[in-house]
Amino acid sequence: MVVAFHFTFDITMDCPVCGNPTSSSKSRCEFCGAELGGARPARKERTALVREVNVKDDMPTAEVARDRMRNEIQAAQHAKARVLKVIHGYGSSGQGGVLRSKLRQSLRKMEKQGAIHGWLAGEEFDLHGEKGRWFLKRYPELEADHDYKRRNPGITLIGLV
Repeated sequence: MVVAFHFTFDITMDCPVCGNPTSSSKSRCEFCGAELGGARPARKERTALVREVNVKDDMPTAEVARDRMRNEIQAAQHAKARVLKVIHGYGSSGQGGVLRSKLRQSLRKMEKQGAIHGWLAGEEFDLHGEKGRWFLKRYPELEADHDYKRRNPGITLIGLV
């Protein structure tokens, strides 16, 4: 009796765009839709994908908070994190504080320069808006974050390169 075996191997790969593990047998990432031609093998050990920093803790000036945020972005990128969650507070004026507006102004510039993939205001951190849907599709691990769906204007999420 002759027995023939046919083996197929499905290798898990990391998407080169969003870093999510996906099947090598697929042509597009199921998370972000990127083509998978240049995907690399999945990492055996994953680093912390989301890091968190509180830049308002000791009531810094906007410039000090901006420098902290930039340093934390670099440290998170070096640690291979995918997202940095910045806690900056909302401010006591009821209209959004100086830290919040200055940090987001810096993030707009950094996004235009290509230093970050993008950023998401905490008040958009749900599936209601287009930017929130895009961010969560790219970084699905954020659905486990305790601020998800809380529309918290005192935080900002940064997609790292």
